[in-house]
Amino acid sequence: MRAYPRLCAELRFAKNQEDCRRLMDDIAGYLNLGNTWFSIKDLSPALSSMILGYFLERTEAISNHRGYAFKLSQDLANKSLDWRTILKKPRSN
Repeated sequence: MRAYPRLCAELRFAKNQEDCRRLMDDIAGYLNLGNTWFSIKDLSPALSSMILGYFLERTEAISNHRGYAFKLSQDLANKSLDWRTILKKPRSN
């Protein structure tokens, strides 16, 4: 999870897996991901945390979080996007 320092900072005080899931749900709510978050969580726990971390590292650059999340989850689900792509660090401007 070193690729996602913001997510790690948010989750570092989670006492257990359930607490971690609750915190991730809270973050998804803060990002206004809506029902798209439930679709993302269906992919897998590892992939959903990677997607959430990906969003947190790029939140300032994304104008429509829900739309972006939907497209990203669809691309990952239908394998038109490889999950390793979202492990890359954001480019500095």
